[in-house]
Amino acid sequence: MKSAVSANGSKGQNFDMPLCLGPKKTGTDKAGSPASIWDFVVHPETISMADATPAIKKVMIETAIENIERNNLGIKLCQEYKLPKMTYKGTEACPT
Repeated sequence: MKSAVSANGSKGQNFDMPLCLGPKKTGTDKAGSPASIWDFVVHPETISMADATPAIKKVMIETAIENIERNNLGIKLCQEYKLPKMTYKGTEACPT
């Protein structure tokens, strides 16, 4: 987190959030219904900050939704969501 001052003089904080958004995949939800899936990967420090600060978690989720919509024209995601209890699914490392 870095201290910042906006153009109008208000003070706050900002941070960089490097991210990677994978391509759309298909799968099923808990009920077995078809579901679209995207991998959204951020640095572990970002996850730690989000776990400690609800406002940062909200920004991270909104960033994921915005990136999915921006990179998949015609897709409009519902703004209601539930977070899984797992931090990732599948393998931790990328295949080589």
